[in-house]
Amino acid sequence: MKCYWRLSLLSVLSVLLTTAQAQETPPVAEDAPAVAPAWKHLRDQIAASRGKMRASTAADVAAARERLEAAVDDVEKLLSRGTDENRDAWKRFLHWDVLEQQLAAKEVNPVVLMGVSKRFKRNEPGLELYTFRKLRKAIEDYANIAYYSLPVQQERLKDSFDKGLAELEHALSEYRGDTSANYAERVNRLVRFFGRRGQVPELLEAVHATYSHPNMYNRFSERFFAVAIDRDVNDTGDVSETILGTRIRGKQQTTGRVFAKLVPSDNDAAYQIILEGTALSENIGYNRKFKIYTEGTTQLRVTKAATLGQWGVAVAPAQAKTSTETKITGVSGGHSFVNDFVLNRANKQRDKASAIANQRAAKRAAREFDSQGAELVGEANQSIRDELFYPLLRLDFFPRDVHFSSTSEHAFGQRTLRTEYQVGAPDTPNTDVLKDCDDDVVAQVHESVVANFAELRLAGLTIDSEHMEDFRAEVADILPKGVDLDQTLEEREKERKGNWQVTLAESQPLRVQFEKTEDGKGSIVKIVIRAKAFSSEDETGQRGAEQVEVAVPYLFDPARGVLVRQKLIIAKYSRQKRQLLQTRVLSSVDIERAVIEKRFTPLFEQEIDIQSLKMEGEWAKAGNLRINTFHADNGWLTLGWVLSEQGSPKTDETVD
Repeated sequence: MKCYWRLSLLSVLSVLLTTAQAQETPPVAEDAPAVAPAWKHLRDQIAASRGKMRASTAADVAAARERLEAAVDDVEKLLSRGTDENRDAWKRFLHWDVLEQQLAAKEVNPVVLMGVSKRFKRNEPGLELYTFRKLRKAIEDYANIAYYSLPVQQERLKDSFDKGLAELEHALSEYRGDTSANYAERVNRLVRFFGRRGQVPELLEAVHATYSHPNMYNRFSERFFAVAIDRDVNDTGDVSETILGTRIRGKQQTTGRVFAKLVPSDNDAAYQIILEGTALSENIGYNRKFKIYTEGTTQLRVTKAATLGQWGVAVAPAQAKTSTETKITGVSGGHSFVNDFVLNRANKQRDKASAIANQRAAKRAAREFDSQGAELVGEANQSIRDELFYPLLRLDFFPRDVHFSSTSEHAFGQRTLRTEYQVGAPDTPNTDVLKDCDDDVVAQVHESVVANFAELRLAGLTIDSEHMEDFRAEVADILPKGVDLDQTLEEREKERKGNWQVTLAESQPLRVQFEKTEDGKGSIVKIVIRAKAFSSEDETGQRGAEQVEVAVPYLFDPARGVLVRQKLIIAKYSRQKRQLLQTRVLSSVDIERAVIEKRFTPLFEQEIDIQSLKMEGEWAKAGNLRINTFHADNGWLTLGWVLSEQGSPKTDETVD
């Protein structure tokens, strides 16, 4: 039997794990707490925390240093297992000499230590190992504790502790009714303020429980699975076995169909890969000098159960059911009366032989499915680790609250993408937009996903005209498709005639906003870049600006399935301490605006085509998926695609 189910498990896993549950009242891990009781609990915790600042002590610093030294020793032991060349290469990459200098110094420099920790957040194979991640965390903890235990920092914390709690209470109160990006940024900064100083851990846990809901959801139809998995079977093979002392040799042809079937499950995405078919054989049985000619018919049903959870795919042993009928068509090898005797005896043993053949066929089919499955599952899980888990572990952005589930019609996935000091989505996505939605692939993404990841990778990054390639590499996985950082030759030539430099903000340097148009009928995706400093020099002179925010709105055109760039919104922003950002839009006559617009406009294409989604692997045969649903509102973007042969869409925003 050929590998009928070695089909697209890799593709299925890749799609399910790299996206995550458009809601259709799917099963969830647990019910979210009601908003009102949760908010009351938060306010009570804030009130109880007032005046209870925990002062850092020399013992805290010593304990953090001890953990750091132990983590350093563990990495030394790990590197000693390899060659000297490999050890030295790793130490150069990790700036090990700088780390050793800091450990040897009388006074640690937290800024330098944080710079070393960033080396551990590169997407370099190997950094996903727990030993490296443990050292990264130890470096950051020691740097924070050492810095915030300084007398001057302790005094500042005393002055700002209760004020910070009041600001957090106000920010959370406003965030309940206004989940805009500015309030999200304010909550994030206050969480980071207390978290890095080791303050109010129970309160921060409560904030996450209330305001860090999953920010990525996905749904996949059974039809979508069927495209990759369903197929006809037509296989020819040899028959060779011995039953009741008779050696049987022949040819067998198996025809049938392999198909996928989703199975209801609250705890993971469960599905079955099933082979149903018929095996027809013509055989010759050899017993002494006699040849017994037979025709066999075996009905097959082989089922392989698979589940997809947080750590990859797991499979159960295959189950096979068979039903075999054998017809003896003749005997040769002796005189006619002897042949008749052998034929009569063979007919008497036919039922017993068929039962044995049936049992063996079932075991053989299950064994072959399991054998093929073991190799495939190993490849699938390795692919998941290499392409998804390991990179996210290295970048310290491993998803939290991951949950999969399934019904008989759909598979679901959800996750929260944030770091320790960030929040996820403050609410759940709008489910009304999916009423009567029959899309095959649905994604609902909150804008916090992009903001959180960009802050992790781009905070404080300085980009200039000479190092644009480095910036392109950094944002390749952050910016939406269509943001053209590979400018035309003409535009690059213009760049060479003048130098420019941008230093991105520490907080939310890049984000997207998903919102309705003013009339409520359209959808806008706004890409926002925030820079704390910008300078440009050309033949007309040098100009600079501080605290600049550049917003690039894209309006969705449902008739053509494209995002159309609108006029850039360029503003100056300001903030007093941890207060809400205030922005002032620059007018068209402002010189700063003209310079900034000149540099940023070429980075963004006029139109981004999302009409179709190119499929790869086993799904390629179905053609591209066609966009059917596009809905931006209140920080959430809902996207829905249908298989190309699905026909006209049924949602409110339709692409013709």
